[in-house]
Amino acid sequence: MGNKMGKKPSTAVVFSYVPFFDYSKPIPDIMDLSRSGKKSMEQIMDEIMPDDQKNVIKGIAWTVTDKGFACPVVIIRDAYQLSENMKAWCQDRVSEWFTVKYHRGPKGVTFQVVPNLQKSISRWTQNAKNNGIQVDDDTKFMIVYKPLDFFSESAENFDQAAQFFGDTMEVRLLEEEFVKEGAPFSPDIIRHAIYLGDLRVARMSDNEANPDRMGN
Repeated sequence: MGNKMGKKPSTAVVFSYVPFFDYSKPIPDIMDLSRSGKKSMEQIMDEIMPDDQKNVIKGIAWTVTDKGFACPVVIIRDAYQLSENMKAWCQDRVSEWFTVKYHRGPKGVTFQVVPNLQKSISRWTQNAKNNGIQVDDDTKFMIVYKPLDFFSESAENFDQAAQFFGDTMEVRLLEEEFVKEGAPFSPDIIRHAIYLGDLRVARMSDNEANPDRMGN
């Protein structure tokens, strides 16, 4: 049933995936933070994420699997902790709950691992109903999430790997301590990489891309 005529649709806040957030703790009151402090969602996300976990992606090494498909190895701080955090949030179904999105623009390449927002809404709605909370058909949703995000001005490695892209992509995480700054990436290091999942691949539209990364 929808809301009665003339009644303003309610707004529900869906807290989707935020890297390294401790989901055993109470979810912050995002609406209250937004109203009282007049803060943007980006500012709120920066406050929620621990300072030492911001901008955690150090780079991406593009490799090719035995089946001939591109495999990004995401070089990142606290790789194991992040993989466990992601798996716990989606009940170990990373391939169902996350998507790789990319954009090749004039200024460089954007690479993101993004949670499935529609599944987040569906899970929130089901949980609300299970707890006896009515969710009207015209309810509006404010979705709180933060993708794993990386931008590189250099597109050479990406362009070489793009020819091996498929509908899905094997994604691995590698602790940054295994990669020495300035040293060439060794294929032997891959044995230390953590398998995250085979994620669906989607090209990011120009409207989705950060305008600061688009160029003229």
